[in-house]
Amino acid sequence: MLLVLVVITTCLAVNLHARFATEGEAQDSARVAGFVLTKGGKQSKPIGLSDIKKPGDKATYTFTVSNSNANGSVVSEVALKCLFEVRINGSMPLVCTIREKDAAESDRSLLTAELTENSASSVEVWEEGALFAAATRDIKTYVLTVTWPEDKNDAKYASHNAVAEVKLTVKAEQID
Repeated sequence: MLLVLVVITTCLAVNLHARFATEGEAQDSARVAGFVLTKGGKQSKPIGLSDIKKPGDKATYTFTVSNSNANGSVVSEVALKCLFEVRINGSMPLVCTIREKDAAESDRSLLTAELTENSASSVEVWEEGALFAAATRDIKTYVLTVTWPEDKNDAKYASHNAVAEVKLTVKAEQID
């Protein structure tokens, strides 16, 4: 009798749970947007400061930032924001500025970094630069100017111990 009750209870339980079965189906897909950021030229060269030997001297370096490959056949499919970093190391009192190529000297610089007597031996400045729209080819040209201010003419800078190194970094971030 007990065996019959167990069999009946099991059959009822299985039949009750079987009535709540369901089916479902879903699909999803994703793709990665193309991301392109290239530098002009095929080589990376250090920024030479050999033209800067005395107060009042300056050197300029032109660089481009683009959201496409060199021939424009591949364009970034995402909007980009570029950040510029200028790092000055050493003991020379240098001022570095970045402006758009066609900007007048009186226009505000996008970035200014200055290594002064009161600075540590290294100064690092980040600033937002170029903005690129998604899927639209664009090339932006900038000028980095490195200057030894005329009023920084202390004799201690005349020794061969006064050295400096300038490093420019361009970083791109997706903004959409």
